[in-house]
Parts: sequence; structure tokens; C-alpha cells
Amino acid sequence: MRHHLIKPKGALKRYVDYYFIFENDAKLATTCVDVFPSPGTSMIFTFGSNDIRFSSEKDKSLQRCADFAIDTFVLHKRKFVGPKDLGILIVCFKPWAIHNFIPFHIKEAPNQRIDLKDIYPLQIDQLEEQLSGATSDSERIVVTETFLLSIFKEKHIDAKILKAHSIIKQSIGMMPVHDIAKKIDLSEKQFNRKFIESTGISPKLYSRLERFYYAVMKMKQNDQSLTSIALDAGYFDQSHFIHEFRSFTNTTPKAYLNNQKDIFFGHPLNA
Repeated sequence: MRHHLIKPKGALKRYVDYYFIFENDAKLATTCVDVFPSPGTSMIFTFGSNDIRFSSEKDKSLQRCADFAIDTFVLHKRKFVGPKDLGILIVCFKPWAIHNFIPFHIKEAPNQRIDLKDIYPLQIDQLEEQLSGATSDSERIVVTETFLLSIFKEKHIDAKILKAHSIIKQSIGMMPVHDIAKKIDLSEKQFNRKFIESTGISPKLYSRLERFYYAVMKMKQNDQSLTSIALDAGYFDQSHFIHEFRSFTNTTPKAYLNNQKDIFFGHPLNA
């Protein structure tokens, strides 16, 4: 399988964190990829075959899913299965930026995959044709960026909330919410309300996602004990980390390490 992470340039750099292109090896009959919870939202665009199916922790049966979709904040592990000639381009947005590209608020649709054809039917039909004809990653990004710019509408975001996002990222989600509120000169109640309005989830949940994914990246490096990783990521102890890991993935860190995959949609481990 081939995967490529590309940083955006130009007008979309302020809103898009990165592009992630995944293409299955034609020698494989199918590919199976886990999606772990991550501190971000994304749009997914397929090229090649488009028979993608997924299962969740609540429903283990494989279900057909949209080929062009919005993923709101993923809060529980999902598994995706695709055909041998599957190709996917993922646009991973800055945590607050998705609202510049959709006509609704993601707090209304938590932990969901939303079909883009239901929102932009004509544009997606055109994009699907263009992606199928593209022969390189650079061509795919150009046509995808053209689509994004065509639906873009500037939305104001409070500078204090942008600062809060930066604080949470830099502290790896370890700083308490009330301390962040003080740093940006808001009451805790005001901060929670403004953060949810701009991002779609609470600052506490967003911080949990940042901390969890930092721990997963550390596990991927495989050069520290679970206890060391737990403490490094700000968990009280290994038991606290195991409990949090299980709440997001329905598995334990040890079981994950025994069955780990190389790729995770939404937040690649080499980002």
C-alpha cells in the first residue's frame, strides 16, 4: 500500500492541516484500515474503485459507506475495508476550519460520516469524474482544491479561541480547561461555549483527543514502556491510560500493539 502526506500551499494553507493520499497495492485482494479517534475533522474523496465498507464498535457488520464524505470528530474506532484498486484522498482540516466548507454546524452531527453528495451533488459529480481521470497526486490535489475553493465561505473565529487551540496542541491536551480560560481572559463558561461554537466539541473532549493521539504516536515508535508513555502523555498512571484507550477504541494498548496497522485515516502517525 502507498501513502503520502502533503502539506497545503496557497489560499487553503490557513484552513487545511494536510492532505493524506492512500492507495492500495493492486496485488492485495482487499485492504483493511482502522480509523482511530483524532483531534480533527476531514473530507474523504475516493478514486479507483468505490466499494468501501465499514464497521463500528457498536455494529460489527460491514456496511456500505459514502465514497465522498465528511467525517466529523471520530470518537470511537472504526474499521474500513476496500477493494484492491482503492484510492483515497483525505483533506484534514484545522480543528476549527471545517465550518468554512459546510452549510451546517458539526456539533449537530457528532461522530458521523456525512455523504457529500447530499450537500453538493453537482460539484461532487464533477469532482468524481475529474479524480478518476487524474494520473498523479498533484493533479488530484489541484482538482480537490478547486472544489474546496468553490464551496468556501469565510467564517469568523475568535482570536482567543485560536490561541486556545494553540495552547491545547502545545500542551498535548494536558493543561486544565480552567487554566486555559484564564490564559485567554475568559470565564470557564464563556470559554466552553465559544470553543464548542467554533469547533463542535468541548475543550475538555478536544484535549482528551490530543492526549490520546499523542500516546498512540508514542506507542507507534515502540521505544518506551506503556507506563512511561502513560506518564509522558499526562495520564495519572498506566491504569488511567488503559481506561482512556479502551473508551476510545474498545481494546487495550497491549492488544493494539499486537495487531497494529500502519495507517490511520484522519491523523496519520507520521504527521
